[in-house]
Amino acid sequence: MKRLTTWRHHLQQILFYGLLISAITLAAKITIATNASYDWTQNQRHSLSQSTMTLLGNIDAPITILVFVSPKNQLAEPLQLLLTRYQQYAPSLTVNVIDPVSAPQQVKQWQIQQQGETILQRGDRTERVLDLSEQSLTNALLRLHRDSAPKIVFLTGHGERQPDSKANYGLQGWAQNLVEQGFAIQSHHLTQGLPPDDTDLLVIASPSQPWLSGELALLKTYLNQGGNLLWLNEPDSATHLSELADEIQVQWLPGTLIDPNTSLLGLDDPRFMLISEFANHELTHQLQHILLLPTAAALQLPHTTNTEWQRTPLFFSQQKSWSELGDMRADELKYNEESDIMGPLPVAAALARSIKNMAANQRIVVVGDGDFLSNQYLGNAANQEFGSHLINWLTAQSEHLSIAIKTTSDQQLNLNNLEILLIAIGFLFVLPTFFIISGLLIWWRRRRQ
Repeated sequence: MKRLTTWRHHLQQILFYGLLISAITLAAKITIATNASYDWTQNQRHSLSQSTMTLLGNIDAPITILVFVSPKNQLAEPLQLLLTRYQQYAPSLTVNVIDPVSAPQQVKQWQIQQQGETILQRGDRTERVLDLSEQSLTNALLRLHRDSAPKIVFLTGHGERQPDSKANYGLQGWAQNLVEQGFAIQSHHLTQGLPPDDTDLLVIASPSQPWLSGELALLKTYLNQGGNLLWLNEPDSATHLSELADEIQVQWLPGTLIDPNTSLLGLDDPRFMLISEFANHELTHQLQHILLLPTAAALQLPHTTNTEWQRTPLFFSQQKSWSELGDMRADELKYNEESDIMGPLPVAAALARSIKNMAANQRIVVVGDGDFLSNQYLGNAANQEFGSHLINWLTAQSEHLSIAIKTTSDQQLNLNNLEILLIAIGFLFVLPTFFIISGLLIWWRRRRQ
């Protein structure tokens, strides 16, 4: 009987180890056969963005990427990892890693100045990338993918924000970002006549001075010809272009939007609008982060059956917000039922209509703020991303979307004095006392045994 029990024990051990080895072997085979990765970071900073994957899915022409980096350089591994991710979604990409030390002729040919410098080739067109980032690499691919540079024309002469202005009010940062994405930027004064014939988009950025009747006539002509338009407005300035608002059937509401919810998020100025919900529209459906709109105006889309425009509000002000018509210099702003306009209210809208003998629809976007694209606020929240989405949709380049810079989320913990005191007491006195008492109890019980 004892011998039989021993034999059964040995058999159980043999079966256990056999099954264990089989499980390990099977797991190893599955691991080798399966190529899967998971990014559990909060903003997916170790994965390609959806915008990049969309672009890569549209690339069919062969593109060669020359990476100049030495094998032992610290940039070699992260560069290879990044480019491998790109090749997973665009097999037409060919990556050649070149050691600049062993290939001096190619270094001279391409005028390489630093380790990690990358050259992208498509036919006889080339793009150069100097920094290791998804944003730079995708923008370079985007420029190569476009057959020509869409032209964006900014109107001048009425106090508008300018694309070459470095002031906080200016738009140089946004314009530079658009140039990096492959757009051509130009300024134009309507006293010179209609915008150039090859204009893909006309931008009216927060005019602060009245327009001449002749300029308004030229603007209407441009729209009647099917031209695309981006109109950035400011509170109580719509009277400068009331005829334009009537033309596109948009009504600007008086006053400045006030959002009392911003104080809950640490913002002292209630004129700052935080937008977190967006319409299910091609322009905004991929936005996943909030927008910050300083000093915005609300609008309305009057109900009418006599319109050829497809009009869509893109986003609204928050609940409990209102358009303030009173004195903005008051110490405390409160909703006045008799004069103010209660929200939520539309802040931006997209318009589209078909034009006879035109293949693409005419597109217009109106936004009740221009500060969010200014040099001062462009880097806040998803402002830059939304600005790129605006331009891409308006120029019918919707397959090209902006690449937001992925950074580690702010993990700073702010504690008040009471919380700091409680944590200190807990770690310095409560926990040590607990462990000492637990140890004494265990020692006492063992001694009794």
